[in-house]
Amino acid sequence: WRKGLFYDFSPLSFAPRDYDLKALCGQMYAYLNFQHLFRMTGSDWDKLFMQRWFPFTLLKQATIKRLLSYVREGWDIDELLDQITTEVNASISLKVQSWRRNKYFKDHCDIINTAVERHLAGDFVSANSILYPRIEGIMRSYHLDSSSGIKATQSGLTKSVINGSGLGQNEFSLLLPSKFHRYLDEVYFEDFSPNNPKSLSRNTVSHGVTPTSCFDLKGSLLGLLILDQLFYYLHTPTEEL
Repeated sequence: WRKGLFYDFSPLSFAPRDYDLKALCGQMYAYLNFQHLFRMTGSDWDKLFMQRWFPFTLLKQATIKRLLSYVREGWDIDELLDQITTEVNASISLKVQSWRRNKYFKDHCDIINTAVERHLAGDFVSANSILYPRIEGIMRSYHLDSSSGIKATQSGLTKSVINGSGLGQNEFSLLLPSKFHRYLDEVYFEDFSPNNPKSLSRNTVSHGVTPTSCFDLKGSLLGLLILDQLFYYLHTPTEEL
């Protein structure tokens, strides 16, 4: 039975509120009910990103809690791949149907659907090769339409996505905007050493230097999970989830 108290005395001085009270109450409710997310330490986030994971919206809360407990115990999150695969594979086809209704996804969905088919068939080389450049393509579609004035660099694309969503100042959104911003910058757009590329990212895939061993199930799952997370950032109020 967690409880929270919020005080705002500004109406007593006839000063109008400069924030959305309903949204703020929603944030407080989220904080009380999802403390496994909001009480993560900086060290916890560092360890999570080192293993290339994120508490993605597509995953069940029980799975997210288990994932975070692995982080805190110093265990290998990849041991949960079977469970995560079951959850993603069970819902991904319906997810693509939802994505088609999003103006920034719809022109990409035929190609994404091919990636999903390859993923479900176990062809992870093809799935990863399609997904990682296409994620950036969706971000660019949004950036072109956002009139943000931000240059279309990799860091500019992530800023455009986070800032344009209106969630950037929402500290207790379940979409975790500041953390997802960091995830895109540090994991999805991770740079690489030309002499020794070690991971799968947008940059290693697009430059053709991803180690063969990284074209695996984990990479494919992460690509699909990133797409679903982006969907909620680029969602507009008139679209049906």
